[in-house]
Amino acid sequence: MPFAPRACLLSVLVIFLSLSPAFGKRPGGWERLQPGLWLQIFEPQAEAGHERLYISVLKIDPRQFDFHLLTASETEGENKTLPQWMETHDLQAAINASMFWKDQQTSTGYMKNYDHVNNSYLHPKYEGFLVFNPKQDGLPEIQIIDREHHPDWKTTLGQYSTVIQSFRMISLNGNNVWEQGSNRYSVASIGITKTGYVLFIFCQTPVTIHDLNNVLLDLPLELKNCLFVEGGPTAGLVVDIQEEYVQGWKGTSESFLWSDAPSSFARLPNVIGIRHQTEGRAETGPKTR
Repeated sequence: MPFAPRACLLSVLVIFLSLSPAFGKRPGGWERLQPGLWLQIFEPQAEAGHERLYISVLKIDPRQFDFHLLTASETEGENKTLPQWMETHDLQAAINASMFWKDQQTSTGYMKNYDHVNNSYLHPKYEGFLVFNPKQDGLPEIQIIDREHHPDWKTTLGQYSTVIQSFRMISLNGNNVWEQGSNRYSVASIGITKTGYVLFIFCQTPVTIHDLNNVLLDLPLELKNCLFVEGGPTAGLVVDIQEEYVQGWKGTSESFLWSDAPSSFARLPNVIGIRHQTEGRAETGPKTR
């Protein structure tokens, strides 16, 4: 069911999100939303004595969904909230694409989409690249390139039309690469499983990224690697569950740069959305490397 005809329900979504995470809680286990798309809510503890985390995970089969980088700079439009990006582009789900500079347009790391370059700067501290839209057959539809563990990473980047650079959370060898710190905030991230599925991950509970990484590695997700895409009040995830409403989560912060963001969804310049393919790819499983 397309998202756009239900635009009137966006106000319901914002009201829904203003309530506690327990409101609208979905049953345990993977819930199949439609072919190739599953949702599960996890409530683990970061460590003994700490509050439970509220982690929403959307599992996506890249054989059945196309991934789209949508940027205000490419469309020459204005920044939009995640629900607005969903409505405008008829998406089944949307998540942050990256952090962005104070100009409210430019990604903090390298970002290109086909011929459009949002930021040509290769950030020296960002070791991860999310790539999709391969230029030739035989490549994984989407993957995370780990600069530390891919000697030919520049060649691989050139094989994809869409490239987004950011911090790694979990490296290609499955290690937590984030040092422990004191800042705690909501986190939006994207992971790839060992079998090639894509995970849109949103932890609504403020947490250090180091602790969150340990939790993600302990969950039954089969994570191969994971990339940070945003934190704090500007982070979010929205999913069209094709029932009487859509479901979404937005970030909060205890200490973060964008702590003055509005309580409703923040307007974002860069998002990643998915749209169901009219015809799925071969049923042999996602391509992996």
